[in-house]
Amino acid sequence: MKTLSLIAIAGLASGAAADNLWSANPSSGINTQQSGLASGTYDYTFGDTAHWDLQGDSDNVIVTLDLNALLGGAAGADAFLTGVGWDVSVTSTDPSWLSEASYSFNGEIFLAPGAGDDFPGSSSYSNPIVDFTDNALPDVLAAGGILTIEFFDSFDDFADAIDGFSSGTLTLAVDYKVPAPAGLAVLGLGGLVAARRRR
Repeated sequence: MKTLSLIAIAGLASGAAADNLWSANPSSGINTQQSGLASGTYDYTFGDTAHWDLQGDSDNVIVTLDLNALLGGAAGADAFLTGVGWDVSVTSTDPSWLSEASYSFNGEIFLAPGAGDDFPGSSSYSNPIVDFTDNALPDVLAAGGILTIEFFDSFDDFADAIDGFSSGTLTLAVDYKVPAPAGLAVLGLGGLVAARRRR
């Protein structure tokens, strides 16, 4: 019988997402209320991407996203991943299971869309954004706005070989800092206000 290597199951998504397994790294911080931040979503769409080995293995595919650049946030400012939705197709190679194909977000939160499908094959999984706070999971700090997504397998059936593939879209819910207006733009607006008062 296989045992999954997902770290510390912290909660399950509610409602329609109840069958999808979420977990959190036990060293993750707790949620903190952020103020003065804008909220937005970004759809990260990917083609067939391999799930190689256990989380953290050097063979795994890691994608790096600059959330500020993608959403118009302040360059270099911290951002926070607050939830994730998905519409993905997963294929696992026997004896690997669909439930083992997983995604790591900055090594803090882990998603296995096929949780419960403990068999090989191909399937599709879809769910609207699941808010981390609503599921007793911490928001993910994207220091400097940088988020990494690691494609991994929670049980390594084939050492240094591909256990499966996934493709589709991960919808990222993000809180980010909006850039301050440039000094000249502020002065220009002040000039317009002053001109209107004179009339």
